[in-house]
Amino acid sequence: MPQRVRSRSSGGSIAMREGGGEAEKYAKLTIKYLENAAEALDRGELEKASEFIWGAVAEALKCLLMAKRGIKVLRHAELRRMAREVAREAGDPEIYRAFAEAESLHSNFYEAALDKEDIAIRFESARRLVDILLSMAREVSP
Repeated sequence: MPQRVRSRSSGGSIAMREGGGEAEKYAKLTIKYLENAAEALDRGELEKASEFIWGAVAEALKCLLMAKRGIKVLRHAELRRMAREVAREAGDPEIYRAFAEAESLHSNFYEAALDKEDIAIRFESARRLVDILLSMAREVSP
C-alpha cells in the first residue's frame, strides 16, 4: 500500500510507491522547510527564512525528479538545469522563473541583502512553485 505525504502548502497528499522512500523524504522535507521558513520570517530571522524557502523549492524539485524519473540530483547546477527542463516539458516558463527567484534566496543567506518584504514576496512565489512541483509528483504516483 502506498504511503501518503501530506502537503499543507497544496492541501493534497503525495502517494509514493513502495520503495519510493527518497521521493517521500523529499516531500516531507519540503513541508518541514516551508513551515520553518514561515516561523523564521515571523521571528525576523531573514537569512534563515531565505535558506528554508530555497530548501523547500530544491526538495520539491528533487521529489518530482525522483517520483517521475527515479533520479537523485545532488549538485546545485544540475538542479538548475533540471528546473529548466521541467519548465520546458510543462510548457510553463514560470516554473523556471520562480525557481531562479528562490535560488536568489540561497545567496541571501550569505549576503543578507533582502528585506522582509522582498523575502515575503518571494516566499509566496516559492509556495506556488512548491504546489506545482508536488502536484506534478502526485500525477506520476500510483
